[in-house]
Amino acid sequence: MKILKYFLSAAALLSLAAACSHDPEEMTVSSADPVIASHSAVTVNNVTVDETFTLVWSAAKFGAPVEVEYTVSAKSGAGDYVVLGSTDACFFSTTNAALFEAVGIALTGEYDVTFSVEALSAAGAVRSAQPRTVHFTYDRKTYLHLIGSYSNWATGTGAMSRVLQGEDGIFRGFVFFPADGEFKFASQPDWSGTNYGPGEGEGVLSDADDAKNFSVAAGLYYVTADIEKLVFTMEPTTVSVALGGHDEKMVYNAADKTWVAIADVSEGDSYTVKFDGLAAPLALGGSETNLEFDGEPLSLAAGGIVSFKLSIFDYPYSVAVGEVVEDDKKLYVAHSANGWNYFEAPELKFFEEGKFYGLMNFIGAASPEVLLARLQSPLGTQYGGTAAALETYLGGAEAAPIAATAGLRFYAVDLSGEDKVLYDTEITDAAVVLAGEPATTLAMTADGAGKWTLTHEFDAVGKFSVALNGGAIACGDTEYPAVLGGSCTGLSLDGAALNMTKGEHTLVLDLSGAVMTLEIDGEIADLQLYPEAIGVTGDFGDINWAAAAAPQLPGDVETGKYGGYVSMYGLTYGFKFTYGDTWVPGQAVEGADNEFTLGVGDNMMIAEGLYRWDVDLDAMTATATPLTKVGLIGSAFGADGWSDDQTELVRDAADGLYKAAGVTLVDGVIKVRFNGGWDYNLGGALENMVHNGADVAVEAGKFDLALDLTHTPYKLTMTAAE
Repeated sequence: MKILKYFLSAAALLSLAAACSHDPEEMTVSSADPVIASHSAVTVNNVTVDETFTLVWSAAKFGAPVEVEYTVSAKSGAGDYVVLGSTDACFFSTTNAALFEAVGIALTGEYDVTFSVEALSAAGAVRSAQPRTVHFTYDRKTYLHLIGSYSNWATGTGAMSRVLQGEDGIFRGFVFFPADGEFKFASQPDWSGTNYGPGEGEGVLSDADDAKNFSVAAGLYYVTADIEKLVFTMEPTTVSVALGGHDEKMVYNAADKTWVAIADVSEGDSYTVKFDGLAAPLALGGSETNLEFDGEPLSLAAGGIVSFKLSIFDYPYSVAVGEVVEDDKKLYVAHSANGWNYFEAPELKFFEEGKFYGLMNFIGAASPEVLLARLQSPLGTQYGGTAAALETYLGGAEAAPIAATAGLRFYAVDLSGEDKVLYDTEITDAAVVLAGEPATTLAMTADGAGKWTLTHEFDAVGKFSVALNGGAIACGDTEYPAVLGGSCTGLSLDGAALNMTKGEHTLVLDLSGAVMTLEIDGEIADLQLYPEAIGVTGDFGDINWAAAAAPQLPGDVETGKYGGYVSMYGLTYGFKFTYGDTWVPGQAVEGADNEFTLGVGDNMMIAEGLYRWDVDLDAMTATATPLTKVGLIGSAFGADGWSDDQTELVRDAADGLYKAAGVTLVDGVIKVRFNGGWDYNLGGALENMVHNGADVAVEAGKFDLALDLTHTPYKLTMTAAE
């Protein structure tokens, strides 16, 4: 008997199939029945689920060469056989996913799949192979996603929390809502799969298209869901680090969506992540980088003050343990108004060695108290006692809080000398300060606790900041800055200057909340000084004063400088610059060629031609540079292709395009340049040519070329020439 070898490579399978189909006697075995080759165990996961599984067998013998059809069936465990398919070859291929669907494997776990092969000759004779069993390990991870308000309804992997399906088919995991909100379960990380909302009755899911959103109160929840039975649970819970003798409560850190605790531990201590308030005890353990439900306790590698940072926003769940070291440039204000939550304690700004400053919002607080802390934990050095004579409390010693004052306060702390002091100043006024020489100060009107308003006609675009108490507050022998900037959506001390546009605006400054904001004309959003692009709109070409069709000059929204290329032929009444609903007129500068002053006059006129435009909306000037030659250059023209322009594109008056016919190119790159130099050039991509863009790769051939410089984006069309 010849030895039959089975290979799973594509080449070997094709070779084997050819032998079975065309010359079966080349493979001989002792049995006339087909014999299924043994197959190694298969692991199916997220990566391999769509890979090919192939079953191979020897040819059935019917005494003479005849046509044979093989029917392949399979079953999982003690289930019934299902037909996978038929073939006249001696092998059958399917995907792991299709095989699992056929035999009913849906959950992770270990499975034995048994295969049978039945051979049917053209004359109706039947021969059957002995069944062959292959072991499958199914560890594909399947998730149910929670799309909702807690993540601003964002979609896409990593944008939301999701729960993992276990071996019993139940999805389990956690989700945190920082505020009351809504959500839906989704089979995909977007809306393209099956989505689940509330059904009839408590804890019931509905997969109907018109199912509503779930409503949920703020908090951390342990979630289970069974999409086969369409039921779910959401239990509110709290989380802590269980450290043998005591539990250390974990607090949510919105900055990175983690839960944090700081504890004083000993080397070798064991711990788990514990969830309280549930119907059944629940903890995470096993591995710090891949926490498992009810996993073994974890061990601490070192002692001292350490932080535990738990990530359960998305899988894998993990906990990072790190040493906590005090930084003499950091100082936090823990206070009674937020229940002494050290992880939400405001951090004061470092001014210079030993000196810090910041704003504290105690508006409406009743008899607030504060402690100054080096760590976001009472385990570090703290300063308390009285504001005028701060006392130092080391290493977690119980500290005496400092009596504070309600309202909007400016704190300055001086720890640099022997006498340590907390200076507490009330914020009583606010003003808008316009940048310039000299700066212009516009007083705002107090409008309730921590709020100020201003309505003003701003006569130019520019930068501004918000000054509190005149912009500087003297504390002891030091003057601290009290100027807000950064972003209207979240103001901060010493933030960058804000943008102001021309026209009347109403500003509402709100320092009463956890986030300080500035509303402008009813919206909390930063203004854009200048548009991203401006159009050149007129009656040249086929533009016909249609601003939407006008060629665009890209620019800088901060500086108001724009530049680009425009072919301007057929001018009768002129042109203006446009953006949005704004039409910018201008007039020629006397004694200068192709220079214009903007904002005065009416339509502008210029001689027909191709121009490079440079526009400055800050200085309100525009300059046009005539472009008398449009050339192509590059390695696609051969070895000397970069030495000079290799071909010239000439304007076709019929359609306004710049053309060259029958241009022969080799594999390489090209660029468009103007006036035979590199000051003005185009590159990037054929469909979007941009100023100073990268070299454009092209393939060899003979082409008719056409460049459109009357519309944007600029396009270079290459048509195969006959």
